[in-house]
Amino acid sequence: MDKKIKIVSILQDFYEDYNFLDQVIALGDSQRKLLGFLPAGAFEDYAEKGWIHVAITPDNVVVGYAAYRLTCDYCSITHICVSPSYRKSKIGVRLVQSVKKIAKGLRKIKLKCRRDYGLEKFWNKNGFVPVNETKGRNLEGKPLTIWEYSIQPSLLTYSSNNKPLIVLDLNIIIAAHFENSPECSALFTEFVSDDVDYRVSQYSFNEANTQQESIKRNEIISTLKSYSLVGVNENNDILDALTEIVGINHFEDIQQLASAIYSGADCFVTLDKKIRAKSSEIFKQFSMNIYTPAEFLINITESISKNRYSPKFVSTGDISFAAFTSFDESELWDKYHNASENKSNFRSVLTKFVTHNDSNGYIFKIIAEGKDLGLCVQRQLNDIIYIEMLRLAKNVFNKYTIANHIVETIIKNALNSGADMILYNENNYAREIESVLHESGFLFAEGKFIKILGKGILHKEQALELYNKTISSLTSKKYDEIPLANLEENMVHPDEAYF
Repeated sequence: MDKKIKIVSILQDFYEDYNFLDQVIALGDSQRKLLGFLPAGAFEDYAEKGWIHVAITPDNVVVGYAAYRLTCDYCSITHICVSPSYRKSKIGVRLVQSVKKIAKGLRKIKLKCRRDYGLEKFWNKNGFVPVNETKGRNLEGKPLTIWEYSIQPSLLTYSSNNKPLIVLDLNIIIAAHFENSPECSALFTEFVSDDVDYRVSQYSFNEANTQQESIKRNEIISTLKSYSLVGVNENNDILDALTEIVGINHFEDIQQLASAIYSGADCFVTLDKKIRAKSSEIFKQFSMNIYTPAEFLINITESISKNRYSPKFVSTGDISFAAFTSFDESELWDKYHNASENKSNFRSVLTKFVTHNDSNGYIFKIIAEGKDLGLCVQRQLNDIIYIEMLRLAKNVFNKYTIANHIVETIIKNALNSGADMILYNENNYAREIESVLHESGFLFAEGKFIKILGKGILHKEQALELYNKTISSLTSKKYDEIPLANLEENMVHPDEAYF
């Protein structure tokens, strides 16, 4: 080991005089055949965040580097590169060790490496284990081994099952899959594709169907079928507003963008110059980022690392739950039903609580600043809050933010009422509601979300004991279906303690 070689983190302001970043890019370019794709803009972004560690000689020459990125709960190594003349001098080991120090408190470190590079012994010695294999996107299609290094979880370890939802315009699909566009193809390199949820709109199929050449048309449609779909836009106000901003001549692209906004996507990636020209105006009205592929690649670390939470535009204290004194079932159905829901089931939940006619069951309109945000049907029985229905109004745009505020208010109100538990007993929940419940510490078992309140830090066994004790204390027979047969086996969260 050459002890004269130092490992330091690039902080551009401090190390600018030595051109460390330029040296890193030059070294990466010289070894590009052995490395995964990383655009120059991403190098600069990584350097600003201190996500590049360099091995330097006493003369401040970069002879190796590690490029990585930190997400909510894991670290992903993008590049480990050592100058050929300095290999077999433990520089690679020291670079990996430096990344491990940064990743303390996270869940794991992961990377991908081509099998034909023969680096199995190197990664094994550094504590990594092969967990899977995938086909590489290199020209030869060489397989990649997925390596992971597990880090002991702690109470500070953040766990999230959510990937940023990214909607791709049809022009991106065509450019990437049929025109070999380097910019668009870069969206599907390993350093990005594992950490995002790429989807398309069903309106992409409509636009693809306008292709005159039948072979190409069928190939495009077949490719679109390999992607999951975002929800269909059911809010004409979104479509009208976008048409006014962008213009009717871009209606197919507007429909795809409207679906992205309606579904609460994190961003929309497109090559459409007209939509990109109006990106600031669209963001101002809908909080939707519009990116070109290159812009997205540079900003992807922010999309992955941040909590998927839009800027607050309403404080929790502004949200109120107003009990309905009377209502029109058809009107509530139009405002709050989910796409796959049966109307009779929706009606039965409302009827169930109207016929109780007591102080324990309520149908609430959720409002803020005079605006209708959602619907909540709930009942308190003993020390448990049962939520039978929780919906977001179809005319709200920032659905994830709204869901965050609503769930926070429900928890606060439950604590003020002295409840020990919240049990969300509904199958037709929106994607935004599901995400927020997980992030707010609800456990999921047998199709129900459970939140235990006011008990401090509970280990899994304590949570199970409290749950069973609370359920057994119920005297009402109206909720015989609620006790869970085996909560422990159906827990989603692997953590050893819950808050």
